[in-house]
Amino acid sequence: MFHRLALTGFRRLTNRRGAAFLLAVYFASLMLLLLGGVSLQRTIVDVRASQVSRDVHQSYWAADAAFDRAMTVLRASQLPAFNDSAFSDGLGCSYGSFTFNETGGRGDYAICKTTNPDQFAVELMGRSPTATEVWVSGLIERKIPQVTLSHAVVGLEDLTLSKATVGGVNSRHPTHPLTFSTVGFAPDGFNDGFGYRIPRLTQAFNDKGHIATKSTRQGALSILNHSQVYGAAMAGTPGTLTVDSTATITETASGTTSVVLTEFPPVQEPSTATPLQQVMPTSFVDNRGNVTMTGQSGILEQGTYQAKDLTLEDSRLATNGPVDLFVVGSLTVTRSNFYGTPLLTDYYGSVVIPSSYLSIMKLAYPDYSPPNLRIFIRPADGEAQGDWVRITKGSLVAGILYAPAMRVKIDRKSMLLGGVVSKTAQIGLLTNELEANTETFEGTKVYYDQAVSNMPFKPRPESPLPQVLFYHINKDRRANASNRSTGNQERLAQWFNLVDGKAVVGTPTPAPVSGGGGGYSGGGCNGGGILPGY
Repeated sequence: MFHRLALTGFRRLTNRRGAAFLLAVYFASLMLLLLGGVSLQRTIVDVRASQVSRDVHQSYWAADAAFDRAMTVLRASQLPAFNDSAFSDGLGCSYGSFTFNETGGRGDYAICKTTNPDQFAVELMGRSPTATEVWVSGLIERKIPQVTLSHAVVGLEDLTLSKATVGGVNSRHPTHPLTFSTVGFAPDGFNDGFGYRIPRLTQAFNDKGHIATKSTRQGALSILNHSQVYGAAMAGTPGTLTVDSTATITETASGTTSVVLTEFPPVQEPSTATPLQQVMPTSFVDNRGNVTMTGQSGILEQGTYQAKDLTLEDSRLATNGPVDLFVVGSLTVTRSNFYGTPLLTDYYGSVVIPSSYLSIMKLAYPDYSPPNLRIFIRPADGEAQGDWVRITKGSLVAGILYAPAMRVKIDRKSMLLGGVVSKTAQIGLLTNELEANTETFEGTKVYYDQAVSNMPFKPRPESPLPQVLFYHINKDRRANASNRSTGNQERLAQWFNLVDGKAVVGTPTPAPVSGGGGGYSGGGCNGGGILPGY
């Protein structure tokens, strides 16, 4: 009996150990199941977060692509068509959209005018294939560099006068416009003892012939050998100016203060300019495209032209109205006249539209108009400093000469009417130069024409890369509109309808809103940030 009890007790103990084992396995499995569920949930959350991040990034880069499209539109020389009639303030917007893949991702942009003609408000939307949207607002400035002249001669690094006269004239004076005396064989000059043609002014010059340099090097601005400056001579620092005992300056305070000059942007010829060789006789053009006139007369119709090296020798070339000439290389004018004129008329006062080449002598002799000839010159590619621009041997140039990277030399009794901007400038021959004896006191002249004083001109007519003044990523595009003026709310109403598919591009249907406003006016918008790549 004892044996049975012992055996029975052993069996019961064994069964209890089995239950504990099963219970341990159960709890372990439950814990693994819970951990697996938590891990699966976290994985699902991470996957969804990754999807959202992917969609947001796709939308953002779609918006950035829309930004690229808008920048390309504003970079073009011709602005897009704006729908100005749809808004009470008359400013208007231009729209565009594109699809970047077959699954529905797309970018949209709106370019809206502001009260500042150089600045544009942009609204950009990027939409991922899952319809996630990112909105970006920005302000873009599209400002074409321009220059106004206030000096007769500017030599940015060096300026020297020798036996030269600098003064001022006004070719648009109401009672006596600029003309020349009819002395000698030609209406615009006569031959001196060396055979050089000398123009003579019938109008007295004034004291607006200022000269200047930005250089601070001692002697960078030198007035030598009986030269006369009817105006001020302004240098980078007072020690820059050198005046010998024979020279005179009418403004005695010249050179005592630093000169203040605007920036002079480099020259870039426009892609739309007409090649000069296309309007010249083929005999004037060599196999490299350089143009040379020898013993000829001609007229350039108003417009914009581009040329390689240009040489005038014993010739006369006039404009018929305003002309912009972009020269890549060198300009040489020898015993020649190159000048701007108003629209030409015949002897009876009728406007003449000449053929591509017509002798000026057949026309009534016109008034000179330096503002109608603007010559922009830059060095040829690969040349660091550039060739000389030479106006020599009794030549006359009536126009603006803008060559901030070139060396300009006007000498041997020549004359320029208008204004000069150069890297280095020399007016007149130095005593140690060849044929210096041909230069007499006051022989070479530069007269600043007040007709160009307030006239902006563009060394680069085409729009440069637009500048991003600020941008903002919008979380709620509709709420963002509430912070804008009435005029911009009206534009955004059109924009919202457009991207929501309720309007067709080019046929806006904005909600009627009274009043107006400038929207972005440019004030207080500087700073912020820029999008990647800008």
